[in-house]
Amino acid sequence: MENKPISDGDNGRDKSGKFTEGNPGGPGNPHAKKIAEYRRAVRDAFSKDHVLSVLNSMYARACGDGKDAVPASRVFLEYTIGKPKESVEVSAGEGSLTFIVKPARKRTGDDE
Repeated sequence: MENKPISDGDNGRDKSGKFTEGNPGGPGNPHAKKIAEYRRAVRDAFSKDHVLSVLNSMYARACGDGKDAVPASRVFLEYTIGKPKESVEVSAGEGSLTFIVKPARKRTGDDE
């Protein structure tokens, strides 16, 4: 038995089910407009000085020796220079160094 796409009339698709040229597409993300409004409101509510103040506070925590230093360092660096694209693992053997470059692992939130 051959599997054929079910036709429900002129729905902007060809016989194989692919969208045809000129298809207007779907309605898009119904929440995108609201999210854009929220982001605009947040951006308008805070000045550059506010943002710098938060970054300075995060930097001070990252440089401290409290239990939040490592998470603060991670957040500070991710938001200032970006998330790492790869990691480097270094191991020392008998008279040699080995460098293994790997894609950065995804954090699960359990590894703090």
